[in-house]
Amino acid sequence: MLENSQPCIQITVCLGSSCFSRGNKMLLREVDDFISANQLEKKVLVKGAHCLDLCGQGPILIIQDKTFEKVDYKTVKELLNNHLKFAEDGSSSLHDK
Repeated sequence: MLENSQPCIQITVCLGSSCFSRGNKMLLREVDDFISANQLEKKVLVKGAHCLDLCGQGPILIIQDKTFEKVDYKTVKELLNNHLKFAEDGSSSLHDK
């Protein structure tokens, strides 16, 4: 039996200069820490995007296809807790709140 090792949830962090100046480095660190603390490395893929053309609303975080604006290190954990829910069987779902 093959084990599915592909991450099933994708998180994208804007790495553009405007988002960088607004704290995306801290945001990325909080996302990585959350994933590690919850042992989600095999279920969640984190990637960066050069610029998402939402510079006035940054930092930008995308979970699957849901975009969050003006995310900071204080709100990112709440977003991750509220929007990433993993079923006991290892499948995932994205919850809208």
